[in-house]
Amino acid sequence: MSDSPDWSQTNSNGDIVIPYGFSPGFKWKDEIDSHLLELTRDIGCMKFIREDSMSTSTYENGVIFIDGDDYADGKCWSPLGVAPGFRGTSTTTVIEFGAPAGWQVLSLSAGCGGGVRYIVHHEVGHMLGRFHEFRRPDRDIWLNVSPAALTQGAEMYTSWRPHGFPLDISSAMMYGTTLLTHDPAEPDLTAKDGSLVPHLFGFTTMDALTAERHYCGAQAGTYKNKVICPQAAATGLMVPIFTDRLCDNIVDCPGGKDEDGSMETCNHSDSTPRNDCCKVGCHGDFLSKNFGRNSVPIIGRF
Repeated sequence: MSDSPDWSQTNSNGDIVIPYGFSPGFKWKDEIDSHLLELTRDIGCMKFIREDSMSTSTYENGVIFIDGDDYADGKCWSPLGVAPGFRGTSTTTVIEFGAPAGWQVLSLSAGCGGGVRYIVHHEVGHMLGRFHEFRRPDRDIWLNVSPAALTQGAEMYTSWRPHGFPLDISSAMMYGTTLLTHDPAEPDLTAKDGSLVPHLFGFTTMDALTAERHYCGAQAGTYKNKVICPQAAATGLMVPIFTDRLCDNIVDCPGGKDEDGSMETCNHSDSTPRNDCCKVGCHGDFLSKNFGRNSVPIIGRF
């Protein structure tokens, strides 16, 4: 985490509240609602609340999701932490969007992923104060970084609050293996054993636990049940996973062990399967075809 200002406004239960709204004509409202609901469920002390009428919001701080193709530079970006009035390259101010003056802009654009889960979680991670994982000062313990990448945004940060967690190679705050230089012949980021960065899906269990340690005080890590994945990540880390993520058609464990039926049985006969499990199928052929361990997200730079 960075030393940027933290979100601090709360509801009557003491939960941190982050309200959000949208720019006119925003294309990915349903996706944002879904991806932020996941974060509300995973970060125990935090609630993301949609405000359809931002002008009447009682919250001083909040986030406006804008379409960067319509209102900014066609890129995906967010300030770090709370940044009242921040609009980046937006041609429209926070007040002109109809929000209170203390709200801030977060840009999503089609060319850098738009409403894709990983992109949304990545930018929201910045909004919560998260730096890029591959730039942490101890990253050389776990990662190889190419000389070319060092000139394209992979410089180390000098300030970092890891909250006791080692580097998470599947973190939403990672980049794909070639996302910095776009040169497949020379990977930007690899594990020490030469493995490529896995396909990045969004907030991992460790991402959520990091946010809890930053925001939730003594209750951090106590909100949801979790188990350890049976296979180590390429970095050697034994990865935790929330139990409600088992068999939900999103890979969390190295090797897809949470989705192949080895950690939890998917019962196709259930009228309403747990977590909508197996609507697509918890099968090895599905995983290997779509989520191979060394696959790299094909996403524009952001």
